[in-house]
Order: sequence, then structure tokens, then C-alpha cells
Amino acid sequence: MFKPSHIYAFSLGAGLTVLLMLFIGYGLDGDMGFCKLEAAKSAAETPVTCAREWIGALSGWVAALGAIGVGGPTLYWLKAQTQLAPTERQLEKISISLRYFQQDARNVLTDIDMDTFFQSYRTSEVERLASSIETFGLAISNAAPIVPISAEIEDLWLRRSRHFEIQAKRIRTFLTVAIGENDMPERVFDALRTEDFTQHITTIRNEIEKSIEPIVSALRDEESRLKNWVTRHSIPPK
Repeated sequence: MFKPSHIYAFSLGAGLTVLLMLFIGYGLDGDMGFCKLEAAKSAAETPVTCAREWIGALSGWVAALGAIGVGGPTLYWLKAQTQLAPTERQLEKISISLRYFQQDARNVLTDIDMDTFFQSYRTSEVERLASSIETFGLAISNAAPIVPISAEIEDLWLRRSRHFEIQAKRIRTFLTVAIGENDMPERVFDALRTEDFTQHITTIRNEIEKSIEPIVSALRDEESRLKNWVTRHSIPPK
């Protein structure tokens, strides 16, 4: 059964052949035609022999054009197969990054829940919060290089990553000062309930919430684009 690409190629070849025959052989018995002019320059050549030579020579080119029409889509698909494996690896990398990023985002928002944070009376919870914020910042920096974003957006993501690292250090500073001034965990947490500390935590939470959506959206868009590419190029051309 003929494929659409075969029909297009055969149609192209037949059309070119007809046009060439009309161009070369038109006016063999008249005053016009390429071969009529050629024959006029040589006594040994006639319009008929000229037309036969040109049609014989050009038929090879017509066949070549037809082969390109038939084989072009297949060659394109074969070339795409060499890019399929790297694309699938990139897709897997993005999927893993998206999953880890969302998990880190959920973790940091859970750790930063002010309603439960001050009920633990354990200084380890403060350190855990700082580490969670640092991990979230690292997740941003890991996501930036694997999606095709502009240099300005990537720079913004990396600066935001460094920003959260700095905020985590500030939390540890708050804790160090509170521990230095108080000898009991309860008093440490009473000191941390100051307006400066709680405002600092609230600001960080707002910044984290604003950072999640654009990064998740960029990762999902790239994941969707690569999935569509893989789907298109996994099916041989018809």
C-alpha cells in the first residue's frame, strides 16, 4: 500500500518530467524549443537526439528527487531516534526534580507552621527549620539549569536560592542568641516569640509560597514539551 509520502513523491516526479519534456521538446518541428536552438549550432545534432539526451540525463535527477520525497521523512525520524534517549533522560531528570522540589516545598511549609512550631520547646526544631529552608533554596538552584529559561529568570532563581540560605543563617543566629541568654528550653522559646523573630519567619513563609508556583510551572511546562516531543518521534512516519 502506498504511503502519502510516496504519492507526493511520485506526483512530484511525474510533474517535473512533464514540465521538462515540454520545455526541452516543445517546438521540435517549429521555430521554438531549447533543442531546436541546440540543433542549429551543430550539424551532427538534431532536435530529436537532443531531446532524448536531455530527458535521459534529467530522468536521473527526477528519480533522485522522488527518492528524497520518499526517504526524507524516514531519515528525519531516524535522526530523531538518536536524540530520543537523551531527551528521555532529560525528561526523567525533570520529573525527579519536580517531585523533589514539591516535596521540599511541602516540608518547609510544614516546618514553618507557627501554630505548632512554638509548642515543641525543642531547639532542634529551630535547627530543623533552618535546614529545611536551606534545602528549599538548594532545590531552586538545582531546578534552574534543567529548564530552558532566560538568563534573567535563572539569575533570579539563583539569587532567591542564596536569599533563603541567608535567611536560614539568620534563624540560627536568633537561636544562638536566645540560647546564650537563657538556660532553659522554655525560656529560649519565650525569647524566640519576639516580634522580630516571628515577623522574620512570616516573611520567609510568604517568600517561599511566592517562589513555588513559577518554578513548578516552568518544570511542568518543560516536562509537557518533552513528553510531546517523545510521543511525536517515537512513531515511525507514515
